[in-house]
Amino acid sequence: MEGSILKIKVFGKIKAITLIIINMPFITQEKTNVKYLAIVISITVLAAAGIFFLWQNYEKEWEEFFIENQERLLLKKDDYKTASSLMKCERMTNDTMQGFCCADAALARKDSSVCDKVKKQGVKNNCYSEFAEAQKDFFACDRIEDYSAKNNCYMLVAAAKEDVSLCGETYYSDSCYLRVAEEKKDISFCLQEDQASKEVCYDAVAKASKDPSICEKIENQYAKESCLLRAVASQNDLSACDELESAASQVECYIAVAASKADLSVCEKMQDQDAESRCHLGVALFSLDESICDKIQGAKNICLQMVNMSKEQMSACDSLSDESVRQNCYDYVR
Repeated sequence: MEGSILKIKVFGKIKAITLIIINMPFITQEKTNVKYLAIVISITVLAAAGIFFLWQNYEKEWEEFFIENQERLLLKKDDYKTASSLMKCERMTNDTMQGFCCADAALARKDSSVCDKVKKQGVKNNCYSEFAEAQKDFFACDRIEDYSAKNNCYMLVAAAKEDVSLCGETYYSDSCYLRVAEEKKDISFCLQEDQASKEVCYDAVAKASKDPSICEKIENQYAKESCLLRAVASQNDLSACDELESAASQVECYIAVAASKADLSVCEKMQDQDAESRCHLGVALFSLDESICDKIQGAKNICLQMVNMSKEQMSACDSLSDESVRQNCYDYVR
């Protein structure tokens, strides 16, 4: 506003000076008058100096005005961006993707109340949890009414802070220990009293750290084999799959590695038709390549539908600005 008023004043002066010069006898009369010519030149020089002074003063005042109000002006710009982002979120038909979108907008605005825009209650709780986890904010979890979802939110914050002492604040302390241990890739945080729960924790850490040796701490043979499968598959190394004792585990390992490496050659080596089809599907979904669906007998249309749906969801994930929310979105789609 201040800048506009000053601008009007400047151009008002220019107009007045212009009118004076135009109405001089030197301009209106046919005969040249030396006296008037000298006056015109003098007025022109003075006018130019005055205009230059006023313009410099205008620029200085406008610069001071912008500096004083910079924070407010930029905030309006950010609010506009957030408003546009929220409109995009509200138009989404997929509830889960809407939750990721609103969580991203909430983090951009640093305001968990943005999650109130989510229609479905369960997804809304997830939005609060996404915000709390990214901001490492325990109090954001208090917006969640559901007792179980609230405790899960507390657990996520404890894991994000890598602080096992916070697990005492949650009802699901065993799950909290697991998340912290998984985050830190350290089995010393597997503090569960129950042996079965402790072994689940070992499994999670083995996969996160890509260390199959941790699985040796698991007593249950079936659980140990499952642990080894996940830990070895996470290494994306086919030769490591060969070290698994069970033939079934080897096949599942091959399928997992083939998908993560988008390597169709692995699928071609499989002798079982069902395993080969599941392998092709995994590669098609991970690489978002519809042409691979042609290789799946009897389930081509299902494959195409799943790939197209994944493409749409991945595109929505790509638009998210917060890295942690975007990664969680990718993990959900895959």
